[in-house]
Amino acid sequence: MTTANLSDLSLLVPELILVGTTLVLLLAAPRIRGTRAAAAGTVAAALAAAVASCWVASGASRTGFGGMIALDGYSRFFKVLIAATLAVATLLSVKNGDEEQVPRAEYHALLLLASTGMMLSVSSIDLLTLYLGLELMTLSSYILVGITVERPASNEAAIKYFLLGSFASGLLLYGTSLTYGLTGATDFASIAASLSGIGTGSRPLVLAAVGLPADMDYMAFVDAHYAGVPVRVSRSGYTGERGYELLPPWGHAPRLWEALLQAAGPLGGRACGLGARDTLRTEMGYPLHGQDLGPEITPVQGGASWAVGWDKPAFWGRAALLAERKQGPSRRLRGLRATGRGVPRPHMAVCSSQGAPLGKTTSGTFSPTLRTGIALALLAPGVRPGDIVEVDVRGRALPCEVVKTPFLTSRVR
Repeated sequence: MTTANLSDLSLLVPELILVGTTLVLLLAAPRIRGTRAAAAGTVAAALAAAVASCWVASGASRTGFGGMIALDGYSRFFKVLIAATLAVATLLSVKNGDEEQVPRAEYHALLLLASTGMMLSVSSIDLLTLYLGLELMTLSSYILVGITVERPASNEAAIKYFLLGSFASGLLLYGTSLTYGLTGATDFASIAASLSGIGTGSRPLVLAAVGLPADMDYMAFVDAHYAGVPVRVSRSGYTGERGYELLPPWGHAPRLWEALLQAAGPLGGRACGLGARDTLRTEMGYPLHGQDLGPEITPVQGGASWAVGWDKPAFWGRAALLAERKQGPSRRLRGLRATGRGVPRPHMAVCSSQGAPLGKTTSGTFSPTLRTGIALALLAPGVRPGDIVEVDVRGRALPCEVVKTPFLTSRVR
């Protein structure tokens, strides 16, 4: 056994003491029937575990078992508390055990195992070890409830607790699987970091609620299923946030939509239309096909050269795009931010302050975040960020500043 393995085991010294005492009691059960040796051994083990908790955790906080177990002031306090409670419970049950004719060795062994599960739970910093600790505690507790097999009430209680515990275990496993699907982790620190970057009202939590994956890189996609139907989940973030796009078969879209709305409700989410989408994507300077890109507006002009596979040996329009990139485009997509009162809209003329034509707007809206009008416009190549231009808004000149896009800080990643 390596030094690392021994160091990890040292984190579980109190638990090992309780488990070792359990094995001794079970092996010695035939010899100690009718005596109080089991109670004495349990109390001694509890006190030893309490002392070990104070001794082992007296130094700096440590983690082990691949970052699944932690030993710090929090876990030390509760381990001592659990050990003390075990000792008190054992002493208080001595007289009652004599009257009920409870099998002493088995009874105290189960007490020790339940306490071991509690100690493991308070040291857990991972959902898997937390689950193991809770299962050890609850299974031992179920058996303890039915320890007096001669009493029908005891048997009935054991069955009820077992059924309830099975249901609770299933829910915990389901929640663990959803959490892992959402964050790609089971340790508490990674889960917290992932959720803090996502936000409690965002779409990844909604996707997890309907069983769709959300753990993917930016500009990636995965093929999944919802209700047995294939669904492609992509993450382009077209709104400028950490956004996802779902592509189900057309006939199954309403069912998936209703499920998403139902899942979003408890998280504070609600539906929004294309108008909201258009406002958000304009704030990010994202082009919309048919307005900012299209057959008459090339990727070089629309600021989407990054999306062109220039290294491909052949594709439609390759020669024309290469020539345009080499010579420089005749117009470029720029951002406009209104400095006066007014909202620019698509297809409005843009001129210099002297009235010289410079181009036209392709998208325009009122930015709820910036509280002013913004637009995307195809302008002459000589127009630079910082220049002041005028947009013809129904016959009135609206002064605007040429700015770099996005208008807001991107949070798509």
